[in-house]
Order: sequence, then structure tokens, then C-alpha cells
Amino acid sequence: MRIRGDSGFTLLEMVIAMSIIAIVLAFSLMLMGDGMRKAVKANTIVTAAALAQYEIDRVKNIAFPPTTDDRQDEFNDTDQDPYPYDSDYRVEVLNDSYDAGGSGPISDTSYDATMIREITVNVYKTGSSDPLVTLTTYVARNGEI
Repeated sequence: MRIRGDSGFTLLEMVIAMSIIAIVLAFSLMLMGDGMRKAVKANTIVTAAALAQYEIDRVKNIAFPPTTDDRQDEFNDTDQDPYPYDSDYRVEVLNDSYDAGGSGPISDTSYDATMIREITVNVYKTGSSDPLVTLTTYVARNGEI
């Protein structure tokens, strides 16, 4: 014998419960998508910072401008070629020279007057005109920074 009672859910209660679950699920998916976009952006910036640091270290290891015949072509040049190891990024190295008084940049022909080098590295995402990362450092003739 069955006793009739208020057991179970009505159709209206089920529709309301499913609507609440759908709203919570949609909101959770939006948050996960936003987190993924931020993780990709963070990875891009970390990679760009590593490339910039690599280029600063590479340029800093070039001998300071020589005082006699041994001129190095790479000193005081502007390198705007794409970074050869990753086509997703473009690295620009600016290497300016200043004299002992700090005035400058001095001309390319006066290597012997150079006392301070300013090395600036800009890393761009391919196709972008705004740099992702810009690093600047200074190197003095005596090796101090």
C-alpha cells in the first residue's frame, strides 16, 4: 500500500536547481579562461625578460671599446634584427656611449673618449610596436656598473 506524500521534487524545483548549477558552471568556466589568458601572458613576459637578460649579458661581455687598433664592429651599433632562436620575439639592442662628463651619446668615431656604455634591450612580440620588456644597464670603462 502506498501512502501519498510530499516526497521528491517538483518540475519547477528541478528547473530552478538546474539554472543555478548552469550559472555557477558558466561563471567557473569564465574564471578558468581568464586564468589561462593570464598564465599565457605571464609566460610571454617571463620569456621576453629572459631574452632581454641574455642580450644584456651578451653585449656586456663584449670588450669595452679598445684604445688602439682593435676596433670591434659590434660596439655602439644598433641591432634591430629578429632574435635568431625564436621567431615569436624581436630583440632590439641599443648600445650608447658617454664621455667622462656623462654627456652623450658621443659619436661612433670617438671610441677612445668613451667612459660609460648604456645598454638598453627592448623585446617585442612579433608584430607589436610596444615592447614587452625593456632592460637598461650601464658599464664603466673600469668594469664597474
